[in-house]
Amino acid sequence: MKFIKQYKEALSMELREHRSSFLVYMVLRLLVILVLILQIFNQNWENVFYALLTLLLLIVPSVVQMTFKIELPITLEIIILLFIFAAEILGEIDDFYLKYSNWDTMLHT
Repeated sequence: MKFIKQYKEALSMELREHRSSFLVYMVLRLLVILVLILQIFNQNWENVFYALLTLLLLIVPSVVQMTFKIELPITLEIIILLFIFAAEILGEIDDFYLKYSNWDTMLHT
């Protein structure tokens, strides 16, 4: 319970202080939830797991900031969020790793 309360406080602080990263976070979270719902309807349980994992990974920057009491630069935070989305949702669920031979290289450069 304590973690959930701290997480809610971190989100409200993020909204007040860094609207751009909060907006990116919420848009990506909404997209992942839509993908999750579609994958449940398709009964593709592996992709459901990837979507749930992505939802969990999207909170990592906030948890790191809360736990270590550090402030990540907004640009770095947005890059981390976009990387997680690109790797898990686009790469794994939408098969970008197979469709585009250099997808993994592009993500890591």
